[in-house]
Amino acid sequence: SGSGQGAGFSQALAAMDVFSLGCVLAELFLDGQTLMDLPELRKYRSEHLDLQARLAGIKNPAVQAIIGSMLNRDPLKRKPASVYLREWCAAVAPRAFKGCLFPLSVVLLHPVYQQPDMRVTLLRHNFAGLLWSMVGAARIAVVLGLEAGAGAAATW
Repeated sequence: SGSGQGAGFSQALAAMDVFSLGCVLAELFLDGQTLMDLPELRKYRSEHLDLQARLAGIKNPAVQAIIGSMLNRDPLKRKPASVYLREWCAAVAPRAFKGCLFPLSVVLLHPVYQQPDMRVTLLRHNFAGLLWSMVGAARIAVVLGLEAGAGAAATW
């Protein structure tokens, strides 16, 4: 009943969560096709089922690699969720996800922003910055009819 046992237990739970997320992501990227049912999961755990053929249906190689790693049979070989998030941001998600949308979603979890009026106020107050982060200076410059390139960025 030492603290070491609790730490191992939470590490095991984290690895299970990563596996579950890998299954969900696989089904999303396989257009809703079930990755495996319970009997197939048992076969997979006993090394009688290989998921590579099913994962080959995922067209994006980076997504395929990340999900394949998340579904590693050995829980000790699965990376922490934070590492997968960094990999996802670097290889898959649009640039705005890491710099804008994910931080915004974290802020919106704060109890202050559970009130709809507070959420609207936050978004209204930060709208220009959010737009800038998601769309980028070059696109905004084109829409506003400003000179494209470095001059447009300096105008902002």
